[in-house]
Amino acid sequence: MIVGQEFAPPIGPLLDKTSEPKKLSLSSPSAAPASPKEVAAYSAEMLMELRSLAAEAGLTFLVYLIQVAVEEAKIQADDHEDR
Repeated sequence: MIVGQEFAPPIGPLLDKTSEPKKLSLSSPSAAPASPKEVAAYSAEMLMELRSLAAEAGLTFLVYLIQVAVEEAKIQADDHEDR
């Protein structure tokens, strides 16, 4: 388990360099831990970016697998919406 660190996705050559990288506090003593909904929603966002990179590289099976993970992350975010 990672404690007390923030995760900021790297800005790759195919991503928009004008926007600030999003940060998700994984857990730190001064902040409340991220909720399951926040983690799932953030995971879906990151996976969609990875899917785009894989598609541009022509990695069709990897695109498929990442899409499955995107759908699961969205389901998880929706399931934790009421909590």
